[in-house]
Amino acid sequence: DRQHLKSSLFGFFVSEETKPIFSLFLEKAFKSKAKESCEVMMDSAGNLPFHVLLTGVVSDDEKHCLVTAMDITERKQAEKTVNESEEKFRKVFSCNRDALILIDKETGNILDANDYTFRLYGYSRDEILNLKNTDLSFEPEMTALALKEFIERIEVRYHKKKDGTVFPVDISASRFMMNGREVVLASIRDITDRLKAEELLNVANQRFKTLFDKNTAAMLLIDPETGDIIDANRAASAFYGYSIQALCTMNIDRINTMPADKIKMEMEKALNRNKNLFIFQHLLASGEVRSVEVNSSPIDFQGKRILFSIMFDVTQRVQAEEEIKLKNNELRHINAEKDKFFSIIAHDLRGPFNGFLGFTRLMVEDLPDLTQGEILKFAVSMRNSATNLFQLLENLLEWSRSQRGLTNFEPESFLLKSMIVESMHTLMDAAHKKGVCIIFEIQEDLGVFADEYMLASTIRNLASNAMKFTKKGGNVSIAAKTVSGNSVEISVRDTGIGMSSAMIDDLFRLDVQTNRKGTDGEPSTGLGLLLCKDFIEKHGGKIWVESEEGKGSTFRFTLPVQNQ
Repeated sequence: DRQHLKSSLFGFFVSEETKPIFSLFLEKAFKSKAKESCEVMMDSAGNLPFHVLLTGVVSDDEKHCLVTAMDITERKQAEKTVNESEEKFRKVFSCNRDALILIDKETGNILDANDYTFRLYGYSRDEILNLKNTDLSFEPEMTALALKEFIERIEVRYHKKKDGTVFPVDISASRFMMNGREVVLASIRDITDRLKAEELLNVANQRFKTLFDKNTAAMLLIDPETGDIIDANRAASAFYGYSIQALCTMNIDRINTMPADKIKMEMEKALNRNKNLFIFQHLLASGEVRSVEVNSSPIDFQGKRILFSIMFDVTQRVQAEEEIKLKNNELRHINAEKDKFFSIIAHDLRGPFNGFLGFTRLMVEDLPDLTQGEILKFAVSMRNSATNLFQLLENLLEWSRSQRGLTNFEPESFLLKSMIVESMHTLMDAAHKKGVCIIFEIQEDLGVFADEYMLASTIRNLASNAMKFTKKGGNVSIAAKTVSGNSVEISVRDTGIGMSSAMIDDLFRLDVQTNRKGTDGEPSTGLGLLLCKDFIEKHGGKIWVESEEGKGSTFRFTLPVQNQ
């Protein structure tokens, strides 16, 4: 009833904000005398608002209005959700960096497109919305078939721009229902730059593969995490003696002789670029070990970081370097020995010369006052000094020739005893005067194969030393016997003063001065023993000494019986 609007049930439930709308709705219904509708917010009994669709029909007497109320809260919420989804979709659609085209699946007509589509193809919005999706394709039949069969992913299809430019695209599609019809959303990406990059990468890979396969240097691709060999070239196959297929099933520890943990450590150094040049010992299929110089650097290969290693066989270079190192050490040792040698010689030459010059000065200054016996005594002393000096000079010259390789080594077979007895003639008189007895214990038919000159010099030096350190009444024995069936052992034994173990350790060494005076003050340099050792070793023999202080010494050495 128009007179009771404000106290009506609807007026009670209509919210304060929407009461004017409700009043206007009724006024219009009574004025128009037709069916009227409006949406208002109403409060429930619990004062909870909800959406209502009001429909009003005025009675024939125009005194009453029949109002029907329908709760449309859920519908309004659904519309709100749809609007929000559409808004989000529109934002994503507009801002996407790929071209997005909405297509009617049935007709192929373009329903909508985003801004990037217009820039990519060169069409305006109105122009694009008047096209079919096949109008953009360089292969319209294939595009129509793809839409009909709904292929979700199409890679490297060619599209054309408004100006006729053809370019490759990658297309992803999805379909859904919109406004009662099935539509397809196509995402189109220009892959021109990607294909160019892939082409350049393929060219680079092909060049690398060609260089890798045809290079004359051995090359390996190695996984630094596992040590597995990923690939090998033909030069590596030829060097290691395995087929390429066999190498690609192996781990690097099958080739590198280092322990596995150290190999892992070296690969980490190469991977982190802390080191890229190595010298390793590599094992070939034949069992031979070769020295290799490895240049190893990290590269990207099939999406993984690996080591690209180039191997060079440097065995000869390493051997040459080792030989040079040894030669340098030998040279330093020789120079040190030379310096020591000259020091010894200078000292030992000075003594005899000083004595000799002293005797000559006394004889010149005091000759008128000297008796015949004193003159004879001085003469004997001078002769002994001259004899010792001559022996020292002879050993010195012989040692010098030997060290320079000027001493001829000419071994031959001969009887031993006769040669030794003859070589001792020059020493027999000196032994007699000192009161030392020389004894020979050698079989008449015992033969040797040796250089006669070197053997005679060795016997004289050993016998002379034995006489120096043997007192009057002592013996020097020279003996020989066959040992091991093909060698002769010659010994020179004395009953002299002997040597301590420390002195024995220093014999046959140039860098240690072992000289000492004999029992009658005879000088000794130790040079003769070095000469003996050198001569014996030229024969392939060895020399050694047995001695004890106060009990004499025995020098022994070996020579071959015949040519070996």
